[in-house]
Amino acid sequence: MLSDGSPKRTFCYATERSSVTTKCWYAVDPVSRITIGIDRPEVSMAELAESAVKAARDLFGYRGSVKLGQAS
Repeated sequence: MLSDGSPKRTFCYATERSSVTTKCWYAVDPVSRITIGIDRPEVSMAELAESAVKAARDLFGYRGSVKLGQAS
């Protein structure tokens, strides 16, 4: 990872994104910008990477690890 992994994001299900996107296309007053997500939980990129590595380890026997660094 090219950062310390501290930036946080929220996520949503693909079906929710599709539904909101479709509703925006047909809105009477078009919106210029929209954010789709939930307030909680915010997940840091380091936490997301660790979860992905754990899943790969459990499912496939992956032996790698997350390496945090500094953005240049």
